[in-house]
Amino acid sequence: MARNKNIDNTLCNLADIFLYPLLFFVSTSFFIRHLGQSQFGIWMLINTIVVSLQLFNFGIGSTVLKNIALYAAQKKHREQIRVVNNALSMTILLFTFCCVIGFTGFCFVAYRNLFHITTNLRLLCAKCFILAGFIVGIKFFEQIFTNYFKALEKYNIAAMLGSGNRLCTLTLNLFLLYFLSINIIWILVIMIIVNIFFAILGFVLMYRNLRGYQFSFNLKIPKHEASFALITWLQSLAIIITFQSDRYLIVSYFGLIALSYYALIATMFNHLHMCFNAIMPWLSPKFTKLYAQRKNSNELYLAARNVVTGISVLLLIILYLVYPYIFKIILGAQTAHEVKNYTKYFIVFELFFVLNIVPTYYFNAVGHERIYLYYTIFFSALTLCCMFISIHVFHSTISVLYGLIAACAISMYVLRMILSKILSGSYDPISCAVQIFPSILIGTFIVCENGLVKGFCIILAIATLYFTNVHGHREKFIMLVNS
Repeated sequence: MARNKNIDNTLCNLADIFLYPLLFFVSTSFFIRHLGQSQFGIWMLINTIVVSLQLFNFGIGSTVLKNIALYAAQKKHREQIRVVNNALSMTILLFTFCCVIGFTGFCFVAYRNLFHITTNLRLLCAKCFILAGFIVGIKFFEQIFTNYFKALEKYNIAAMLGSGNRLCTLTLNLFLLYFLSINIIWILVIMIIVNIFFAILGFVLMYRNLRGYQFSFNLKIPKHEASFALITWLQSLAIIITFQSDRYLIVSYFGLIALSYYALIATMFNHLHMCFNAIMPWLSPKFTKLYAQRKNSNELYLAARNVVTGISVLLLIILYLVYPYIFKIILGAQTAHEVKNYTKYFIVFELFFVLNIVPTYYFNAVGHERIYLYYTIFFSALTLCCMFISIHVFHSTISVLYGLIAACAISMYVLRMILSKILSGSYDPISCAVQIFPSILIGTFIVCENGLVKGFCIILAIATLYFTNVHGHREKFIMLVNS
């Protein structure tokens, strides 16, 4: 009996996203020991820069994902070739732009003391900015090929390109750091070399799959595609600014060493959120195909929301219970102590943020991307305000997370009401409050010290989670598996 294709796609995507962060986290103490806290802090800062520069992606990845899925469903082969050529042409320009940004960053760090790096590390950090520009430019090519194969639901190839790239880089860096004691410059150079190799491999695989493909430089993008690209770019722009601002606040107010611990856990939870996204990676092209065929996708959305929310929240509870023991083994007692509070409050934040996963797929796939853009701007503005106020009131690194949690809880409630209006015609504030109630209860369980309150909250949370996401939804789950 053939295994369900959706399950295969989920497993491939989970492997793609989960393997690298797991291995990186396990090897973190090795990197800190061999690089030192300051160089590791520079690496975390450069990672933040690399992610921040993704704000210049102009929605290319999401445009490839949606339009290749759409034109594949409509059997429009020439349009698929045009979409790929549009994406590659834009990316060639973006690569050049990122290299210029890298050199600009070098000048600001080296001569204008950006981020107030200590004198003995300033030139090293500045050189890393140049390499960061190259890395981002190459990664823009990778997103074209991975999203192309995801749109065709060939997640095994997308996983091979993504995981192969990251795992080869990590393996080479571990090997060379152990035997040759390389510094952060060589770590980034190796990333560039491996990224170039996998970008070329991705192009070759795409070329072999897309019958009759020939590259031609083409920036003539149809209006509806350009509009979608612009809107999804603005969405990602708002999100990237929001979730990199906390790092900049930390490094500006508390220094590189504080950033190294904070960014370690922030990066871990970023990958954890990507893992939760990977539970149902096929949703986006599936929603797009149903939309192209003018079929109703509401039931699919509700079933997917319940499954992703239920699994994610339960895994976060387990993580809270086991992380104090696991972190001591993997990170060592001192590092585990430094990141303990960060981990606890990031779990609380993620309890709310997972509620955003399926709505993101849904909005952008069924023609509501503009509404989601407005919501994203609201979320980002609220988060930035809450973080800024919190850090000035509490004057500690953990205060950034207070702001993140407060803003996320409010925003997820607003998002639920927007979706309720779209799906049922009513905002239904009470039902929306019930949907986020498990996250509130589990968050209270995590931060509260009183044993009686903790016990009451966790029992009520599990009961609420069951009745809102599992009870009475058996037919929806079957439909989801068979979709």
